[in-house]
Order: sequence, then C-alpha cells, then structure tokens
Amino acid sequence: MRKFIRIVFLLLIVILYAPTVMAASGDAPVTVKFEPSSNSVKVGETFTVVLSQECSDGIISIDSNLEYDKSVFELTNLSFANGWSNYGAGDNITAMANEDIKSGNVFTLSFKALSSKTSRISLVGIKAYKDYDDIVNIEDKSIEISVTDEAGTPGAILTGISVTNQPSTTTYIEGTRFDQTGMEITANYNDGTSKPVTNYTYSPTEGLKVENQEITISYTENGVTQTVKQPITVRAQTNNDQNSNNNENNNNDENLGNNAQLQGITLDETNLELVLGVTKEFNLIAKANPSGASLPEIVWSSSNEKIAKLQKTNSDRSITVVPVAAGDVTITAKTADGKYSATANVKIKENGNVSGDTKNTTNTAKTTKDNTTSGTKLPKAGNMTLIVVGVVLVLIGIAIVFYKQYEKYKGI
Repeated sequence: MRKFIRIVFLLLIVILYAPTVMAASGDAPVTVKFEPSSNSVKVGETFTVVLSQECSDGIISIDSNLEYDKSVFELTNLSFANGWSNYGAGDNITAMANEDIKSGNVFTLSFKALSSKTSRISLVGIKAYKDYDDIVNIEDKSIEISVTDEAGTPGAILTGISVTNQPSTTTYIEGTRFDQTGMEITANYNDGTSKPVTNYTYSPTEGLKVENQEITISYTENGVTQTVKQPITVRAQTNNDQNSNNNENNNNDENLGNNAQLQGITLDETNLELVLGVTKEFNLIAKANPSGASLPEIVWSSSNEKIAKLQKTNSDRSITVVPVAAGDVTITAKTADGKYSATANVKIKENGNVSGDTKNTTNTAKTTKDNTTSGTKLPKAGNMTLIVVGVVLVLIGIAIVFYKQYEKYKGI
C-alpha cells in the first residue's frame, strides 16, 4: 500500500509541475535585428538592409511597416529568405513562414542612394507571431545611412548646372506645356567633377505663352541652388489649330516638326488583373494621342484607394498602382485642364492560396497561416497540460485496478 501511495504522490507532483514547464516553454524572448550592409554610401550606389529574428519557440509571421525618405533612397528590391514569403502591400511588409522558424534572416531590402544626405530607414509597428493568438510587440528598428556625393570628395559644393542634351521638342504651340523628354541636366562641382541629375525642377509648368522664350531649370543640393536657361520657341495658335481642338478628326497641317496638336490621351493598359501578395505594384503610363503631340501635366486618381492606392513616380506621365484589397477599381488619368482623360479597369484578386473574404492583405495573410499550419503545429501550453493531466489520470486508474486485483489475489 505504501508503494502505491508513493506512486500516486509522484504522479501528483508531475501534474502540478507540468503546467509550469509548459508555460515556461512558451515565454521564450524574440530578438529582431535590422542591419545594413553599410552605414555610408555614395549617390548612385546600392546597399542592403537585412531583418533577422531569433526565438526558441519559433516564429510564423512578422508584420511591419517600412518608413524612409523617398527623395534620398529608392527601394529597388525586396527578397525573402528560404521558408518566408510576403503577404504585404506597399510599405507594409508581412512576412509569413511555411513553418515555425527559430532563427535566421527573414527578408532583405535593397536600396539605391539618390541624393547626398544623412537619413534614416525604419521599421515600425513590428509584431512577431509565435501563433495566431501569441503576439509579441517589438520595439521599432531604425538605422542611419549617410549618403555622400559620388562626384568628388564628400562635401563637394555645387557650382552650376548645364543642359548636356537638348529636349526632343523645343518648338511649341501656344497653350501646350514644356516637355522635358530627352533633356539631360548635368551638375558641376567646385572640385572639377560633374554628374547627371534627374530631380531638377523647371518653370513655367503651365501652358506656354508666345512671350515665353526660355525654360528656367533649377537644381538644389545641400542647400545650394543653381539654374540654367533652355531656349524654346512658342508660336501663336492659328485658326487651324483651334479647329483641330474642336474636331479630333481634323488633321492639323500647321504642326511644327513632331509637335502635333494634342487630340487626347491613352494608357498603355486598359484592363488589368493583379493578385494580392504576388503583384506588389504595377506601373501605368499615359501617352499622347497622336504620339507626336506634347503631353501636358497628368493628374491621376483611383476610384477606391481601399482597393488600390497610387504612388507617384519621377514623372506625372506614369503612376504606380499598389494592390491593397480584392475588388474592382478604376484608375483615371486626366490632363490638368480637365480636357482629356483615359481610364484603366483593374481587377484585384485574392492569392490562390488564400481563402475567405477579408478587408486587407495583412489579415488575409494571418488567416491563411492559421489555417495551413493548424495541422502541423504543436499544441499550446494549456492544451499540452490537459493532455498530461489526462494521461496521468488514466495511469492512476490503471494502477488502482491493478492494486485491487493484487489485494483480491492476496486474500485468496
């Protein structure tokens, strides 16, 4: 009898101690690192930033938002380590794992330095998921990158700019806008070096007048602004020009060179199908009709930014479409004066691996991971405790039955 009591006592100790062990196993800390390949680069150079994690319990997802100065850095690529994939869109990065991953790289961001400046790249709102209901909030990660000028030594001073390649069109009809296509601008520095630049501005930007005989081009770097003049010719609008505006089928015989009278605008795509988590973004390009006409300033809009939002590019002639949620949306390009417009119909579909109707890709990703991993993931601490208690109770029952049989046999 004493031996039986000892066995029961040991089993009770196991029952009481098991929850503590299981709970401790689920409290492993999560370490997240955000590290650049270099903290100092030159304009035009590329560098990478790697996110890595370590957790003995394993991680199934990391959700974060990317923040950086797009005038200083250009994100050229986002790649994921083996076992990880992206379910985010735009600046949201939702990394999903095929299974619990305990350590290693998650994703790599590739950037190109655009301008000379010291700026930061940050990941904010970071959440690490050990399970769908076990979320760890991670402190924001931020790194400082110093970008120096590729032309000469760091700190070279801008002394002037020049037009090194003339724009394709230099003769305009009154009312059309300046077209910088083909124009190349070069910046010159006090150390004798130079480099091509693209982030310049020009004026006037509105419809040209006969008295406009030059375009003023400006470029600013490190607080220093330099300008250069580009000569142009603007002729008065004739009756033929006015007639062509009123009748798209009336050919304008008064056009100069390739500067045909604008009769409308078109888009390079009119019907698109994008897939969440597969197509991260897509560029739409506006074109002049006829092709030889000068394209004026274009204003872009999305009929529903909850389905697809728009991101500006270096030129108003194109726009970046970023899928946000499943649905149908219309992207419209319109001339600034409202005279001409063109549209593209965009259908955004859920990823084939995603089921259910959700309102955003982040929730979709988490739902998908919950469904696909439920069959292989180990039970949580509370479930494991119940299993241990059940097994112990069964063993106690078996022991009692054997003991009674033993007593009965002993009485015989």
